[in-house]
Amino acid sequence: MMRNSLVISGMFRSGTTLIWRYLSADPNYKTYFCEPLHSNLIYEIKNHKHYSYFKEYPEAINNYSDNFWIKNYRLFNNEKDNHLYKYLSELMFPGSLIKFTRMNLRLNWLLTNFPETKIINVVRDPRAVAYSYLKQARPNNTLTRIRKFLYKKNIISFPINGNFNFTYWSDDYYRYFKNNSFLSSDLEKVKKDDISLIFYLWKVNVIYSIKDLEKYSTDQVFHIGYETFIQNPLKVLKTIYKSFSFDFPEELEKEAKKETVSNLGGTKKWQKELNQNYSTEWKKIDNKIWNNMIEKFDLIDIMNKFNMI
Repeated sequence: MMRNSLVISGMFRSGTTLIWRYLSADPNYKTYFCEPLHSNLIYEIKNHKHYSYFKEYPEAINNYSDNFWIKNYRLFNNEKDNHLYKYLSELMFPGSLIKFTRMNLRLNWLLTNFPETKIINVVRDPRAVAYSYLKQARPNNTLTRIRKFLYKKNIISFPINGNFNFTYWSDDYYRYFKNNSFLSSDLEKVKKDDISLIFYLWKVNVIYSIKDLEKYSTDQVFHIGYETFIQNPLKVLKTIYKSFSFDFPEELEKEAKKETVSNLGGTKKWQKELNQNYSTEWKKIDNKIWNNMIEKFDLIDIMNKFNMI
């Protein structure tokens, strides 16, 4: 019997693509969807192989909207978004493997509307997330180049980049959280710089994804730390499959023993390669900076939960 949809969810740059690629080796999944809520999905479908499966579902593409990623980005289980539901209904069918990085604040809504779905929620060390964001920023403006130069000369302590438009993200979050005591105090700690915004967004995404899914047992929702996964992909995948009561196929076992993931093509080495160094590159930055952010946003308990500290 074909399995129901499996969703891999996490914040941007949390390792969801790598895990999605590993799981594509499971022959029980026949269709693979990457980032259905991508704001530029039509371009991605035309230009990148790992988006090609969308071409087989024109009705889904017809229902797609480029504002899905931000419109109603916080949905509760009893709320309605008929347009989003109609679109996802074309994708979330038995045998589909779906990766989201724009669904973390809507996971409760997702399971309410698609109750047979199983979710793997991926959480990566916020220091590694921040470093990955900043490392991948495109050096296409003068301010970014100046900051990188000053960093290399040890004049400033962190290579802050300005190309991810976090400012308007924080403004959107502010409108939602300003009257919500749960995280409103953290908004006062966010400055208009990339690193504090990244740490704030990490906290929002991780806390709410866990909080929204707390009523579900591990036979439907499984939280994993990215750092734990890359230390031993085979062991982690077998643990997840056992929790989900899935048979573990030999094709997936063979893939999980590799250091480079071969499935679904790919455009970036970092999306395919299992490299332990990727998880510790953040150590190149002065630890005082990281400790300041961890203390500032009170992240010790959350990070301990995923063995990050």
